[in-house]
Amino acid sequence: MVTLNHQQNATEFVHSIDDTGSICYVNDAWLNFATENGWPISADEIIGSQLVSSIMGPETRHIYDLLINRAREEGLQAQFKYHCDSPDRRRLMEMRIFHDQVSDQVEFRSRIISTEKRKPIVLIDSLYENRSDTILKMCSWCKAIWYEHNWVELERAVQQLGFMTEQELPQISHGICSQCSKQMTKVIDN
Repeated sequence: MVTLNHQQNATEFVHSIDDTGSICYVNDAWLNFATENGWPISADEIIGSQLVSSIMGPETRHIYDLLINRAREEGLQAQFKYHCDSPDRRRLMEMRIFHDQVSDQVEFRSRIISTEKRKPIVLIDSLYENRSDTILKMCSWCKAIWYEHNWVELERAVQQLGFMTEQELPQISHGICSQCSKQMTKVIDN
């Protein structure tokens, strides 16, 4: 069941980076969203840290580097949709990345497009600590799981792999599925 929260939908989660890639601004909505997703952090703790340190996986970092360079060097805005899921909800979001010439910062503005409640998936709970040495690759954009040489929707992968019954869960690494790679290539090339 998809529910849209129009007030939340209008809220933008904003953060900016300076020319060294350091986070130099986050708004209150960004901080609140981080806390709601199991990452309670203050502005003082996050300001000055490198954005790349919070981006998981080399493929994902590479795409963000391309988008940031495109915004900074070419003055072009990038806009794309992605999932930012929590264990008990799927969230479709939209992000805009652009260079603010006045402040000379690259700004990231995200907003929720839709939210769907679901039965909690412990596999993606960042607070769950009982992890094995096994590593599963997850798409950073759509949250699909690489399983048996295919990208499988998260919920289906959890059922097929039996992660609802295991106490020790695999670690998650991040990459990009072929479909999201094609979409992001279009964003970068436009």
